[in-house]
Amino acid sequence: MDVHVSEISLARYSAVSQVLAKVAGAASVRAAIGETLQKGYVVLPGDQRIRVSPRTLFRWVSIFKSKGFAALAPVSRKSTSESVVLQKPFLDFLKAQKTADNEATIPDIIRSAVLLGIVKDGEVSRTTAWRAALRANLPLMGVQKKSASTKRRFEYKHRMQMVLCDGKHFRAGAKRRKRVVFTFIDDSTRKVLGVAVCRAENKRTFLRGLYKVILRHGKMQCLYLDNGCGFVSKDGYLICARLGIHIINGTEGYPEGHGKIERYNRTQFADLLRTFAGDTSVESSFENLELRIQHYAFSVYNERYHESLKKSPNEKWKVDPLALNIVADKNALAREFVVTKKHKVSSANTVSSGGELLEMPLGYAGQQVDIMYDLLHKEARFLHEGKAILLKSPNLAANSKEKRSGKNMKRISARERRKGIVNSTGPIMTAARMSFEKDYSPIVGPNGDFLEKQQD
Repeated sequence: MDVHVSEISLARYSAVSQVLAKVAGAASVRAAIGETLQKGYVVLPGDQRIRVSPRTLFRWVSIFKSKGFAALAPVSRKSTSESVVLQKPFLDFLKAQKTADNEATIPDIIRSAVLLGIVKDGEVSRTTAWRAALRANLPLMGVQKKSASTKRRFEYKHRMQMVLCDGKHFRAGAKRRKRVVFTFIDDSTRKVLGVAVCRAENKRTFLRGLYKVILRHGKMQCLYLDNGCGFVSKDGYLICARLGIHIINGTEGYPEGHGKIERYNRTQFADLLRTFAGDTSVESSFENLELRIQHYAFSVYNERYHESLKKSPNEKWKVDPLALNIVADKNALAREFVVTKKHKVSSANTVSSGGELLEMPLGYAGQQVDIMYDLLHKEARFLHEGKAILLKSPNLAANSKEKRSGKNMKRISARERRKGIVNSTGPIMTAARMSFEKDYSPIVGPNGDFLEKQQD
């Protein structure tokens, strides 16, 4: 698999995931696409928005189902500054009209061109003209349509069809340290699947929690997240694409995630998290807090009677007929959490990763190299002479005392050049030396015998 994935592929995968998440909830593909494009656009991580037509989104879904994630990569096309379809007189007329009247619509400009005899009736498509105007950076206006909200409360029928994840901030210990707990909860059964604690929201803690959940309960079909800083990482999207998990970044168009996970966060805070602030008997280390929260989630909350379920989450989980997608190979799962990124090695034999310097082996200065990042253990490795070596931060204090190899190499090479004339295996022969040896050859040989001089 090509590890250098473009942002366009991840954006298309995000749109496809939103559709397939609804299909997993017993909706048809056509209805899922219509519901996803209620507002005419798709929301991506970081609250970015792209306008997609239903036909395009249907094509992406079909390509993903038949050929997988790799087929979503964009096909390279040569861009052109001018249209290859429209004639220059119409392009000049289009630019002049939009410059004079920026509110003039594309269909009206086409009709005017027909009346003036610049083009024939039906010769120019308004879509082609609109694209030409967009390429020429001409002012374009779109009218937003008002639509009534069609939100409905719903939930997925079976376990592991949709897993919700969100972070809850709290304070712990005598010094009231800031902490965040990532909680993974099943949408259908309300069962808490896993927790992960850290200082602030970050992708590594989220991926560590995701790894633990998959290892214990298997792979989910869909994963719902909010737009927090720990969830918008492209590495998370790439890993979910590898595992075949449809990932969704929550917006107001997906109310199924907000109510359940937020309600659990309030219950968890009232029952447990608020008791940690200022308590001297509670250690603020991540491991200690994770153990306490995990005990509450697994042994208390999952066994407690749930009013909306009319039973406990564990009871509903056990009677669910849907089989779990258990991962058999633990090492193979861990390898999916390794991503490769390109870096350019500086002249000081270092690469910069996330504001941190990593020291490279000598001999790679100025080259483009592939660095493998283990996101679970926060390790970076590089394939050097057939071995994956662990990269570490440079020891700046030790480097300040180490002799520079560049000056030594120049001094040694100069000395060797001076010795080369004396210590060489034989005399340096030039045309002048050869001419002299020919005219004044020795009269005795190597053994001291007299030689007969050859006659010319």
